[in-house]
Amino acid sequence: MDRGEEQVLVAVRQWYEYLDKTRGMRLRLGGINKVKQVPFLDMKSALPSSGRGIRFYGGLAVAVVFGYVATVGVVPAILRHTGDSGRLQWLKDVPGALVVLEGYLLPARELSRIPCFNSAFELFDSIWWRLLDPPDTTA
Repeated sequence: MDRGEEQVLVAVRQWYEYLDKTRGMRLRLGGINKVKQVPFLDMKSALPSSGRGIRFYGGLAVAVVFGYVATVGVVPAILRHTGDSGRLQWLKDVPGALVVLEGYLLPARELSRIPCFNSAFELFDSIWWRLLDPPDTTA
């Protein structure tokens, strides 16, 4: 156990002692004058064990970043479909729809400066481009 964990344990113990002295955690059971003290938490359960919380939130962050990188490539294909020969011409008439799509691209523009993100964006962009088959407007 390192110094930081020891300090946290000491602080938690002091807080529990204070609550015990002031009877801050009381629970009324049964009637007006029947008061029972609620047992305090065990000290081992007060702190996360074996880094489960760190692994969970780390995995969640990785999943969110991967989900964003995998889906941001759909936006250029959707924007191409809003052109004159596309299937989503009506999307231009929806107030704020194109602004939301452009806003979804903003983090990708900044992250594309990092080489590994840039190659991932290009990979997923080509996958979405093949799947959605946007019309060619360069002719």
